[in-house]
Amino acid sequence: MPWRRAAVRARPVGVPGPDHGSRGEGKPWLAPDIGVRARRGPVSRRSVVAMGRILLIVAAVVLAFFLLGSILGFLVGLVKWALIIGLVAVVVTFVTRLLRSSGARR
Repeated sequence: MPWRRAAVRARPVGVPGPDHGSRGEGKPWLAPDIGVRARRGPVSRRSVVAMGRILLIVAAVVLAFFLLGSILGFLVGLVKWALIIGLVAVVVTFVTRLLRSSGARR
């Protein structure tokens, strides 16, 4: 009878069924032929050059981020050590003034 629903049988995980095949049947967002144009011929030299330029720009941006991270890390390290040395100098100055003022009272 065509009006009756087919019985749903459980399948093991990872086994494709009739509605979840390897080509994406039943899932329009996985269908391979939606929005795909047929290739009309060999790839032009201009598109290869453009793709090469894009890849070079991406590589330059990634390298710039690496260098920026190294430079910023170095600068933060310098500031850290300047603060540590400054704090030590302030503590030494405070201790020497404290000792001098207590020695003058004697």
